[in-house]
Amino acid sequence: MYLRNAALALAMTIVGTSANASNFSYTYLQGNVGTLDFDDPLIIGNEKYDGAAFLGAGASYQSEQDVTLEASISRAFNEGDNSELKSTEIAVLGGYPIPIEESIDVYPQFGLVRT
Repeated sequence: MYLRNAALALAMTIVGTSANASNFSYTYLQGNVGTLDFDDPLIIGNEKYDGAAFLGAGASYQSEQDVTLEASISRAFNEGDNSELKSTEIAVLGGYPIPIEESIDVYPQFGLVRT
């Protein structure tokens, strides 16, 4: 089962620490491991899936001009005897944090997300 599409993403986030703060940066490296639990089981043929394993990784870099570039990949998967469930998402985003107050930013991001 594969779902393939691409979408233009626009995300607007209000962040609790400002980009103007001298000790704050949108530069990060992250990893994710976990499980997804479905509200309703997914049934494919005679196999029932109640959830899936999840792995992900991402990184973001903020330049001296405060422009950010973010990339991430995530994958959910589960295998049955005669079928398998897989979903992959890749995202590349750019953004610019706009300081509103000393400790609040509005953080618009634009980019491409492929699922």
